[in-house]
Amino acid sequence: MTNVTQAIHIQIRFTGRFRRQVVEKGDSNPLTAMAIEVEGNYVLGSAETGAGDYMTGNLIGQFEALPSIIRDEKQVVEFYDGPM
Repeated sequence: MTNVTQAIHIQIRFTGRFRRQVVEKGDSNPLTAMAIEVEGNYVLGSAETGAGDYMTGNLIGQFEALPSIIRDEKQVVEFYDGPM
């Protein structure tokens, strides 16, 4: 097995609506758009778009999938709109 370091970026995009949900309403799990970029390539979303989901639950799902992804195994993460 080769040990390879990869840069993985999870982008969470938020607008005034997100800020209102978190700050004014105290919502710790707001609905937002997320994109995932690995080594400069988007594997989910793009620089302009993202998949809609509840932030906290989805991040947990993504982190739980990491060991399999690192072993080059196929992994499905469920988003609000369905599997990705």
